[in-house]
Amino acid sequence: MNSSVYSPDINLYNIKSKFEILLSVLLKKLTKSGSNILINLSTLEEQSYVDKFLWTTPKDSFIPHTTKIDNLNPLEKIYLHYGDYEQVKNLLSFDVLIVSPTVKFRRFKSFSKFLLFQTNQSQSDENGKKKLINLGFNVKSFVECEALKWKVI
Repeated sequence: MNSSVYSPDINLYNIKSKFEILLSVLLKKLTKSGSNILINLSTLEEQSYVDKFLWTTPKDSFIPHTTKIDNLNPLEKIYLHYGDYEQVKNLLSFDVLIVSPTVKFRRFKSFSKFLLFQTNQSQSDENGKKKLINLGFNVKSFVECEALKWKVI
């Protein structure tokens, strides 16, 4: 980022639907914006599951992506990664980080937009949101009221 103050957008999502379903809907929208997207998953097993899901669901279409990020292809816009996202060699090539609800996320670095998903909301989440806002981050929280229907909180 070129600005002297790092202030990414952080979207916090409290979800009821399966993460992979929400992810596929979200990716269809984000790819239209031209963003380079890194999806942070917790394990190789989760990466393999999401990888297969994105290639096969829905049956009449798929979402192109890769899990091979050592040699970035500029035509690829979506990359799946498991483990610590800060270990990705070409981290600055990405604009958006999507974080699975299974990942324990601790630091905001390098991206212009973070999308973090969780399956349950607590009071400490609200306190965490306030801390992020006080640090100068642009934070929005959403709760899934019905399947794929969101309310800003």
